[in-house]
Amino acid sequence: MAQLAVSSAFVAAPGAQLYVESAGDRSRPVLLFLHAGIAHCAMWDPQFDEFARDHFVIRYDTRGFGKTDTTDVAFSNRQDVIAVLDHFGVDKAVLIGCSRGGQIALDTTLEFPERARALVSVCGGISGFAFEPDPSHPLFEITSRLFAEAEAAEEAGEWERLTQLEARIWADGLGQPEGRCGAEARDKVIAMCRLNYARLTPAGQPIQLDPPAAGRLNELRAPALIVLGELDTPATQLMAQAMHAGIPNAQLATLSNTAHVPSMEWPDAFNVILREFLNALVGGS
Repeated sequence: MAQLAVSSAFVAAPGAQLYVESAGDRSRPVLLFLHAGIAHCAMWDPQFDEFARDHFVIRYDTRGFGKTDTTDVAFSNRQDVIAVLDHFGVDKAVLIGCSRGGQIALDTTLEFPERARALVSVCGGISGFAFEPDPSHPLFEITSRLFAEAEAAEEAGEWERLTQLEARIWADGLGQPEGRCGAEARDKVIAMCRLNYARLTPAGQPIQLDPPAAGRLNELRAPALIVLGELDTPATQLMAQAMHAGIPNAQLATLSNTAHVPSMEWPDAFNVILREFLNALVGGS
């Protein structure tokens, strides 16, 4: 099989140069991938390889991650998404985001509904979502401990310690044995975290969606797919349920034996779910 030809560029946005990659035929339906907060755009390698065959695929590093450069300015992640689409002359795209990227995709779909062909939230967040940990939950103790350790490591600038904790929480899953996640996906999460923390570039000051998405899910009219890892955190589980219940006609797919990065850990299974959703879109565009 021929190696996928991936083009790269820097897209100008207020106070920033966004590192962007693309592949596939520009005349095809467009997919825009938004990475998680423990990653950068390379987390979507398995999806680029698969979907560039019959789509035009785009991914980029958000501010503070990967190869994107930004000054310490106020900015909108939603406007950055639009800047990337405008760079390619794309009117509409399927917005696909994991974790923090899922929240950006959701918020962008609310603010710019005319630019979203559909929404795919993979273990995604919801801006403004209120979550109170339940002390009776079986994972309460370990969740509290690991998140406290991660916060302490970040405050102390112990970046390697923080990287290892990120892998425990998000790749292995809370309460799971260390190394449960397959070595390939786990090692890639660690490598991406190390790169992000090594740069420690300004991330800017994100302007939040107002009002936030939590009270507005019923406004969405674009087709929506919610993908959840069976071993993901209690908060992520609740947000997936809220999106499934609150977004009209949203579909929910749960992948077993995976935590927060199912598209990396089980790419073949994830790609089947995504392709079925894309095939069901009217005209496939």
